[in-house]
Amino acid sequence: MSMLKGSCLCGAVTFEVTGSFSPVEVCHCVQCRKWTGHFFANIEVPRDGLVLRGEERITWHHSSAKVRRGFCATCGSSLFFDPIDRNKHQWVGIAMGALDSSTGKKIAVNIYTAEKGDYYDIPDGVTRTLDHVDFAVRDLARSRTFYASALAPLGIRPVVETGREDGRQGTGFGPGEPAQFYIGGGPPVAGRLHLAFAAQTRAAVDAFHRAALGAGGQDHGKPGLRTHYDEDYYAAYVTDPDGHVVEAVCRQPE
Repeated sequence: MSMLKGSCLCGAVTFEVTGSFSPVEVCHCVQCRKWTGHFFANIEVPRDGLVLRGEERITWHHSSAKVRRGFCATCGSSLFFDPIDRNKHQWVGIAMGALDSSTGKKIAVNIYTAEKGDYYDIPDGVTRTLDHVDFAVRDLARSRTFYASALAPLGIRPVVETGREDGRQGTGFGPGEPAQFYIGGGPPVAGRLHLAFAAQTRAAVDAFHRAALGAGGQDHGKPGLRTHYDEDYYAAYVTDPDGHVVEAVCRQPE
């Protein structure tokens, strides 16, 4: 069993935690970047192993119906990521920067990398939830035109043309190299396929929907809030030339 100690910048809030800790996870979503001023590096610790002192000095911001974020009301230090559903989530996320003691841990996982800031790179050797997606389409030229138009409002463009040993050609898309999303010629994917791309603003979601329809996509859900997912989940849906569902989503409040 391990023990860690930590505090806010001014020392008004201190804490100790004992138990087994998760690997270090870094969240690059817009909300976490707004909250911390960069990205949010944290570990998940057992809720019943956390001892707080100065709890009355913590201000909680409910960033959604599912989570609240705790920071020191005096110095503003970002401290805790606390899921609301305590039956489902028996842990609290603690900011790595708030820890006073050596942890012996390294960053293991990056999440919401599509929403990362453009001023930094994610170093190689650190796990991402997905590195890239690649699937076959019936008509490469048609699908390439569709995706180039539909994804342009999201800052995603064709960045590489590929050739494979089996003779298949393909196109890789992304905000820059390396590409994160590939399509290639060949027998199309059978069954359900749903792709969701991150949008920085709701206006970008609207623009994605218009561009996709203009490029031959079919409407599968007009731009709007989907509060059954999250109170700020603003999305639009289309189907691509092969009938796959393509979504753009912005999770930021208006």
